[in-house]
Formats: sequence, C-alpha cells, structure tokens
Amino acid sequence: MEVNENDLFADLRSLDLSDVNSKLLHQEGLLEDIDGRLTKNRNITSYRSACIMFCLGKSDAAPPKNSKLGEELAELTVVKRIEFNQLIQQRDALMGKIVLPKYRIIQRMASVYEKLTHSSQSAPLTLGQEITLFSEFFELQAMHAQLDPLATVEIELEHLHKEVSEHVKTINKADRDTAKIISALVEQRRQTTREIGRLKAFIRSRKPKTKPADAGNARKKISQGDTISMEDLGALLDHGGLTDIEPIKEPSQKKKKKSAFTSTKAKRNRRKT
Repeated sequence: MEVNENDLFADLRSLDLSDVNSKLLHQEGLLEDIDGRLTKNRNITSYRSACIMFCLGKSDAAPPKNSKLGEELAELTVVKRIEFNQLIQQRDALMGKIVLPKYRIIQRMASVYEKLTHSSQSAPLTLGQEITLFSEFFELQAMHAQLDPLATVEIELEHLHKEVSEHVKTINKADRDTAKIISALVEQRRQTTREIGRLKAFIRSRKPKTKPADAGNARKKISQGDTISMEDLGALLDHGGLTDIEPIKEPSQKKKKKSAFTSTKAKRNRRKT
C-alpha cells in the first residue's frame, strides 16, 4: 500500500484504535514527566540566581535552603558569604579602635619611647611631660595590640573572598549547562504536545458520527405534546426556532358525530345484505 507523504495519520491508519489510545497515554505520561523536569530545573536556576546575587553583595537577603534541589555547592557558598559578612563587621569594629595607620603607630611609639628613655641626656622632663608621654605611649600600645587581630581578620577575608568567587564561577557554569537542558526540554515538550494533538485528532476522526436530529420530526413531537431531546432542540434552533410550530387540530364535535353516524349506517347495510 502506498503511503501518502501529506497524510498526517499515515502511520496510524493500520493500527487498532486501542493501540492509538495506548500511544496517547504514553505521550501524556511523557509530557507529565517533561513538565516535572522543567519545573525542577527552572527552580534550580532561580535558586542559583538568588544565591549568586547574595554572594556578590547585590542582595541583602540570603535565600533559604531547599534540600529538594540538591544544590549543595550553592548552599555552601551562601554560608561562606555569611561568614565573610560577619568578618567585615569584625574588621570594621577593630578599625574603629585604631586611629592611626600601622606605620604611624610604630613611628610614634619609637619617638615617645626615645623621649622617655633619653630625656636625661638633653633636658630632664617635668612630671607633667612624663605623664603625658606615658599616657600617649599606652594609647599607642593599645592600638598596636589591635593590629595582629586585624591582620588575621584581613587574611581570612581575602581567603573567603577567593573561595566565594571560585564557587560563583562554578555555579555560573553549572547554570549555563542547566539552561541548555531546559532548552532541550522545551523543544521536547513542543514535539510531545504536537504528537498528543495529532493522536487526539485521529481518534476523533475514527469515532462514529451521530446522525443529526430532524427538525421536522422535532416539530411533530412538540405539536403532539411529546418530550424532545437536546439534539431535537438544537435542530429546531438551527431551523427557525419554535415560533413556526402549529399544534395538530382536533376534529370538531360535528365531524365526530357525522363520522359515528356514517359508521353505524354502514354496519346496518352490511346486516341487510
């Protein structure tokens, strides 16, 4: 048998209707699976985007964890960024206690120490001068004590910044791969919905067509007082409605009496013969 290339149902015409219905159920199940994967991958990309925005400092709110997505790296990066923010606050608090930069503190401490230890060689210091110099030296010493914790915090900040940056690059690459998966799923969904539509159209074409209701028969039913179906009503509405229906006239009493008299006379004539 030759196959018409323009026939959309060429591969279905030799199949039983039950087989076509099985194909339809398979395609509908496939569509449900595609929609589920699309939803999950879109949720993943949305979660990654929120994590990246937070980790780059473009958003103040950290996205909540979602264990169903399985994005462990994104969750870890968010935790690292939270640690980074806490260290920033700690560094700022330490910087608030240090008025001078590190090199100025060291220079000033050396200068004050020189005045305190070598003042007797040039000119002796008064009690007030010594108190002032010792007070300044202790303040400088307190500032210097904050330099080591500050240096430690800055080292940790630099390490975390590099770690978060590398994680963000990895997440971005994974997101590009997911975008390709989503694009392929969208195309697969388009083809699947098209196939479902084709199968449904073929099934409809194989169903037996019901004979349309006869408007004349429907009018007769109404004039006789019989009930009509929805199909009869539809046929009436398609052919003028209910306004042109006339009830069947009952025979008059005079005609009924005449008919009865004629019938009786005929019976008598038959008896005489």
